[in-house]
Amino acid sequence: MRYVQRGTVIFAFTAKGCELAGKIKDKLLKQREQERSEGTIELWITEKLAERVLEGSMLQQKDAESGMVICKEPLSKWLAKNWNDYERMIFVSATGIAVRMIAPFLKDKRTDPAVVVLDECGTYSISLVSGHLGGANELAALLAEAVGAIPVITTATDVEQQFAVDLFAKKNGLKILNLSLAKEMTAELLHGGKIGFYSEKPIEGKLPKGLVRVEDREELKVFSYGIEISAERKKKSWDSCSVLQLLPRDLVLGIGCRKGMTAEALLAAAKTAEQSGIFSIAEIGMIASIDLKAKEQGILELAALWQVPFLTFSAEELSQVTEVSKESEFVQNIAGVGNVCERAAILGAQVRTAEIKKQKYCGITFAAARKKGSIRFE
Repeated sequence: MRYVQRGTVIFAFTAKGCELAGKIKDKLLKQREQERSEGTIELWITEKLAERVLEGSMLQQKDAESGMVICKEPLSKWLAKNWNDYERMIFVSATGIAVRMIAPFLKDKRTDPAVVVLDECGTYSISLVSGHLGGANELAALLAEAVGAIPVITTATDVEQQFAVDLFAKKNGLKILNLSLAKEMTAELLHGGKIGFYSEKPIEGKLPKGLVRVEDREELKVFSYGIEISAERKKKSWDSCSVLQLLPRDLVLGIGCRKGMTAEALLAAAKTAEQSGIFSIAEIGMIASIDLKAKEQGILELAALWQVPFLTFSAEELSQVTEVSKESEFVQNIAGVGNVCERAAILGAQVRTAEIKKQKYCGITFAAARKKGSIRFE
């Protein structure tokens, strides 16, 4: 079982910065091994800097095997081409350099990569962009511990030690259906307000200050703001209460397809399935398949588009699932198992059977299983 993710890139501009970047990379490589993930971790340096700090033979090794990107073009041009390929960016530089480089490419906190800045002496580790949803705050703290730096976190909810809707949603695999309303609720909590909280899923842990649990959705009407965790999209609201729905992304989508299937074709098939009422794309929190597809570009791009992890299993692991609806002799001969999508969905969700059995769309097969679990407060 392996997680396939977008990568991490570390930018260094001086020899001293390269030294610190090397320590950071070692820490992240250890983390990757512990998490059994496959996201790339690369060190970006200029060709001129490479001539100063690397052996001559290394200049011919571009990246994948050595984990090195030796760039001949300006960073601004490189970022324009590669911005969407990374989920984490770490600058070993002055904060101003990082700000100027990333500013033209920032679009939305839900899709922008986490950006962290460390000075080349390793004194400060600064969370710059996508602190909660992108994980920059967590990454800044991790790197600070690794190199002995002081973490610098400036998001108001962290500073005030207050409940943050976006961070809570991310940790619990929930989709925020109205980000503007979530911001209003954060402001309400920071000003000492009370927010009603209703969940269809079981709850573990103690509710944080400012949240008041209710047993029935109708009870949210007594509050100015309410949070609702439910699987179905709700349109009903009240004049007296603005309700923010958090949709559980607990559906694991198993995918089987022929080699070279594009992300566009996969997305079109998924939308067709959604329009037919088979599943809701908004509820998908993970994609799963066989390890033969671990580097299938179309699936990797789809996972990046949906911002979900891509999990793969070996044929041996998949074969341990015996309760599936349909088998294909053709797929059996190629992959070693006759039904990839259903088995992958079941293993990914860690359940016994698939909620949505094998469906076929233009050479693509889908199946889905729903994870069980509760909502956790830390």
